[in-house]
Amino acid sequence: MPFMKATDPRGLKTPPNIREIFGKIRTVLDEELTPRTPGRSGWSFGGGTMLAMRWGHRTSTDIDVFISGRTDHQDIAPPGNDAIQSRLGDIGAVHEDWSRGIQSRFNDTTLQIARRTPAPRHGATTEMVDGRPTRTLSSAQILSMKLLYRENPMPVRDLYDLGVAREAEPDALEVAVNNVDEAKLEERMTGWVNGREAYKREAQAELAGIPEKHRAQADDPAHAAIEAVNAARYRTLAVEVTQDSIHVKTRSGLQTRTRTYTSAKDWKRHAVRDGIDLAVRNHGGSWNRTNSTVLNALASGRAVEIAIKPGPVRPGIHR
Repeated sequence: MPFMKATDPRGLKTPPNIREIFGKIRTVLDEELTPRTPGRSGWSFGGGTMLAMRWGHRTSTDIDVFISGRTDHQDIAPPGNDAIQSRLGDIGAVHEDWSRGIQSRFNDTTLQIARRTPAPRHGATTEMVDGRPTRTLSSAQILSMKLLYRENPMPVRDLYDLGVAREAEPDALEVAVNNVDEAKLEERMTGWVNGREAYKREAQAELAGIPEKHRAQADDPAHAAIEAVNAARYRTLAVEVTQDSIHVKTRSGLQTRTRTYTSAKDWKRHAVRDGIDLAVRNHGGSWNRTNSTVLNALASGRAVEIAIKPGPVRPGIHR
């Protein structure tokens, strides 16, 4: 199968070999899962397959679906919800594991439904997938959840995704990395250092045939992931309030950037989407105090600048 971005003027396309079954699965989810989520909030499509559809960097056929972490497991799995199990079986599920979430295996794909509140909390949007409106997680949310929640050792494909993100979607990589606290990042990277040679061997089998432009990330996934994470970490982070707007200035190894919010409403709606709240917390600041200072300064027309001092950047692996 060629490695091509699945975007076109009509939106994203799932891989051809799972397109039909995904259409059937989503009908079951809409009818049997969505009504049992808090406020009928429904489900969001995320995971590696979503990244592959956006970036065209590898093949992936798993269907990773996320629902609110406040959803009661008994409401979505047997015996509380026998209908979803029955209907997934009717469309070809050959193995199901309901102990921790919902996992159903089909001939060409695996459906995984996780009760997990994304980080950042906001950022999901509605995109056209296979010609139908679909709620999808942002790339920042997908990468962040890989870093936060994957069990160790992380799959080699996740390290490859992080390495590719440095070029494919650097803004998303920055948001994801700076949403994870320093201790967790250190734990992750220590595992990657220790498993470097094993990851190289795994990549030869799992990442065979990837696009040539991503060969370096596939040849040494641990090195690529650590270099990407280190580059994405903020060296400086400052919040500046002028008379009528808020500016968040960040400098990482990838870029220097200013995000501007033109009103209190804009700030409240989008600062969390952009991961500013968690970035402030993870770099030693108080989000409650920062947020209060910003909003008070904006309301009074008073200029203020808050500098947050990020932590040290871990040296990368050297070849």
